[in-house]
Amino acid sequence: RRVVARDTDQLFEPVRLGDEILINSETRLLHLAVSDGRMVGRSELRSAVADRPIIVGEHAIFGGLSGRVFAHNTVTGYSSWSQQMSAGIMVRPVAAGLNVFVADSNGVYAMFDATSGRALWKGRTYGRISAVPVVDSEGVFVACEDQTLYALELAAGKDKWKHMAAKPLKSSPTTRLLLPRHLP
Repeated sequence: RRVVARDTDQLFEPVRLGDEILINSETRLLHLAVSDGRMVGRSELRSAVADRPIIVGEHAIFGGLSGRVFAHNTVTGYSSWSQQMSAGIMVRPVAAGLNVFVADSNGVYAMFDATSGRALWKGRTYGRISAVPVVDSEGVFVACEDQTLYALELAAGKDKWKHMAAKPLKSSPTTRLLLPRHLP
């Protein structure tokens, strides 16, 4: 057993990156060896966060409480890029291949190139986004407190369709891959 954080630190769900386990508090990222748990690195985050990162290549991408989305380079220990959203980011970003989808609490969303931070497209809902979006081969699915489930195109972020619900949507949608049935 090893103490890796202060008593006052809230630690978020760990993620694996090769031979390391990454675990973060609101302001620090810790690198632990998978084999024996020893600390192999520690760095300060660019902005306070409220969730674990998403890993794309060598980047741990975080959404900050201040609305800053940033890529922390896990090799160098420094921020690679950052972009400012309109409000705090309360749900973790979601990987979409080599891109990352980010939604803030004002209902603004954007797709960024995970390596450079370049914005590929942006859009908005009419309410707060408090559930982690889902990305699959069919698109990006965003549950919103405006009572709408948005299905967005991956390439351009345009609405594919919208479904109105009876209540605000506060849980993440789920998708499933439907495999063709082979009939005799």
